[in-house]
Amino acid sequence: MEVSVVIVGQDKVMAALAALGGPEMDARIGSGLQAWGQVIQTAARRNLADHHFTGRAEQFTTVEGPVVSGSSIAVTIGIHGGLAPEGRPLEFGWASSSGKQPPSQPIYEWLTGSSAGRSVLTGFGASVNTTKAGFIPGSARLPASEESTARGLAFLIARSIGRKGYSFGKLSWLSKAASDTIEDGKAAFLRVVGR
Repeated sequence: MEVSVVIVGQDKVMAALAALGGPEMDARIGSGLQAWGQVIQTAARRNLADHHFTGRAEQFTTVEGPVVSGSSIAVTIGIHGGLAPEGRPLEFGWASSSGKQPPSQPIYEWLTGSSAGRSVLTGFGASVNTTKAGFIPGSARLPASEESTARGLAFLIARSIGRKGYSFGKLSWLSKAASDTIEDGKAAFLRVVGR
């Protein structure tokens, strides 16, 4: 799950850089692309944050590069490594046919770590203590009796998803970030390269 940004053209900047030549030019363009990538990264993390309570995908949305290959220089923005499968369904949507039960641990984390999950728990009679920020304290997530309620409810939700199937639409968190930040990205690129 990644978006590549490659700049082709930019007449004035490229003409100034051409005068530098060689490795110095490549380094400046690479730094400019990295700045552009960081603009996209910030927007992508913001897009994810509203829909993804754990923060793992946001934390692992990175800018990698620049990579020089012949006459092209590129940076890559996206979720790299083991969390890439988390970002893919958020970008493109997801549908599960019946018969495949998801793991209940992420559902338990949602129940105990998000305001929507807490309201589901309290609807089932669990008393949930939260910090000022609204999250269950890490040292004592739930009293033992409430813990079993939350784990049992997470299992029931997972089993229901397995029996009925589940789907959600695409969020386009990464591609939207790339398209919404073109002007800001260009400005960041030109600031860095024009030094």
